[in-house]
Amino acid sequence: MRSFAIIAISIVLIGSAKAAVPNATDTPSRTGQYPVWDQVPRTDDPQIVEWLKSVDLSQAPNIPLSKDGTCPKSFDPNICWWTCNGCTRPDDVVVCRKAKTWGLTYDDGPTNNLYFWSCSRYTKYLLEHLNKKALTATFFIVGSRAAESPLVVAEEARLGHQLAVHTWSHHALTSLTNEQIAAELLWTSKAIFDASGLYPAYFRPPYGDIDDRVRYVAKAVGMTPVIWTSGYDTEDWQIGSNPKYTEKSIITTFTSWIPKILALKTGFITLEHDLSGSSVITATKLLPIAIAKGIKPMSVAKCVNGTPYRKSLLVHTGNSTVPSIASSTSFPSATASVNSTQSSGGPTVIPISTPTANSATRNALASGSSIALVVLAVVSYSLL
Repeated sequence: MRSFAIIAISIVLIGSAKAAVPNATDTPSRTGQYPVWDQVPRTDDPQIVEWLKSVDLSQAPNIPLSKDGTCPKSFDPNICWWTCNGCTRPDDVVVCRKAKTWGLTYDDGPTNNLYFWSCSRYTKYLLEHLNKKALTATFFIVGSRAAESPLVVAEEARLGHQLAVHTWSHHALTSLTNEQIAAELLWTSKAIFDASGLYPAYFRPPYGDIDDRVRYVAKAVGMTPVIWTSGYDTEDWQIGSNPKYTEKSIITTFTSWIPKILALKTGFITLEHDLSGSSVITATKLLPIAIAKGIKPMSVAKCVNGTPYRKSLLVHTGNSTVPSIASSTSFPSATASVNSTQSSGGPTVIPISTPTANSATRNALASGSSIALVVLAVVSYSLL
């Protein structure tokens, strides 16, 4: 009976923890509040309305919205839609500058679990491992996860990792309006700043879903896109959901990449996730394989000699918004590292495989109730 009562109290506290979060209804947020987690932010929100007064979207390309980022049977290749034809623009970051450098990236975190004893344990485990190896990486953070786990975001920054944006709700950006895209990027930047005091200068579009319209909006709010080098998606997020992908198969595939990596004239950027225990454990096992061959893992900003953060959320020059990046950086073309075709004056086109949509974990605890749950755990243990 005592155990049953403890369990019942725990359920109530978990429910109240979620209810305590000040963004539980789909209404324009009040001062100090975030949008609803894992939903595209409302563009009638007073905060985003105010931000958008300083963002010039008037010259955005007139490109039709996609349906959930799905590639149609035919489309205009001039819109440079990476998801569908591997097209990149000069400012897209897709490789590292120097050979044998590895742009180490982890998406979708910080991972948060419902149970208080495992809150953000996957990301924390990865951070501990990287710290022991004296390595830094780029974490492409989902804004909703940053709002859930600000202390983990702060720890990532404290340990010297690069914080970058992975949108607020992890929707395919080509399916959103210009204002929605801006809201996704700006709210995530705000959540990361609230946790760390840093405004990221880089973002990765979910699923790599980016075209010239998305690029325009991102540039208007001062952000540079990072994708990954064609052919270097580990598919780690599929472990446990697709029998084709296991820890062993991914390690085998990564090992098979090493000769190609060593032959590249540039470095490379991979796609990995701090999304689950399986993806994190696999990630820790890939590192020594590369390091043993003289490959140096590092953050994307370091591997392209870029500035990872901008000075403020928005910087104004007259009626336009410009990037607040301390130094300008030109990024090497993907043509230096992979077979590609490029028409005169046109975009770079690279054959790619498009990742299937995946989702991050959705539940977390408000900090005050989390403390209550920890206290409850101690009391429960003493009563057993």
